[in-house]
Amino acid sequence: MNQKKLTILTLVVVVAGAVAINEFIIRNSAKEQNREVASFGERFEPEQIKWEQELAKTVSKETGKTLLGAKPNLNEKFMFEALEGKYEASVVNGKLLKISLMPNQTALELSTDELIKNYSSIFKGAKSFEKSSVNASTENVNLKNNYGKSIGQVTIMRDDQGRVVNIEIQ
Repeated sequence: MNQKKLTILTLVVVVAGAVAINEFIIRNSAKEQNREVASFGERFEPEQIKWEQELAKTVSKETGKTLLGAKPNLNEKFMFEALEGKYEASVVNGKLLKISLMPNQTALELSTDELIKNYSSIFKGAKSFEKSSVNASTENVNLKNNYGKSIGQVTIMRDDQGRVVNIEIQ
């Protein structure tokens, strides 16, 4: 009977130990996974405000280390606003020659009149233009200066749904 009690007691100690170790492991892993939001807490505490003011003073004194953004130029506005960053440009000697739709991008429906009016300096500084030939897939536009003289040509190629695929500037 003594041996039977010893076996039962050993079994109970082993099970209790296993349960205790299991609980310990689960609690430690749960603490690591329950991270809080970094900005959790009071926002307008005096210490926080003072720290931000000191940081602003330090940054304003060290102008060499800060980077200030520059306003986008007209070419950047054209590429990333009008063309929504979906097209790539071929530039030679600072002159824009061709704009092509990038792979895996959806072509845009663009108005030729709006493009040339809003971004005339990109299109050789054209003051006016005249559409010379227009069909479903290609649109040729003659660019003109102040005196009505032809200064270049823009060819806009469209897909079967009328969306711009390529723009060539000559």
